[in-house]
Amino acid sequence: MTALHLALAGGVNLILPPRHLAALSELAMLSSSGRCRAFGSGGDGFGDGEGIGVALLRPLRDALAAGDDIRAVIVGTSINSGGRTSSYTAPSPAAQAEVIASALRSIFAMQAA
Repeated sequence: MTALHLALAGGVNLILPPRHLAALSELAMLSSSGRCRAFGSGGDGFGDGEGIGVALLRPLRDALAAGDDIRAVIVGTSINSGGRTSSYTAPSPAAQAEVIASALRSIFAMQAA
């Protein structure tokens, strides 16, 4: 009997207390249209959302051998926090640059091994 090498990765975002959305509304941060257009010219505010997602992960060689339908291949990961920024929705450009550089270093280190 062969061992299966599988993992489930999932995440959930539920906005349960109404005061969260009330605070965003009082700050005039929410989109008046109720739609999020982050990079579009019609963007008029923030759109908070709820959702649940789960992905089944397994080594690429196992997925190929099983004939699985492969939707993506993870070649490197990285995580950080930019700390305080100018506003709730403003990213830290320096932190984003560092996390991208860290992920790329991870990829190149794996390829060199």
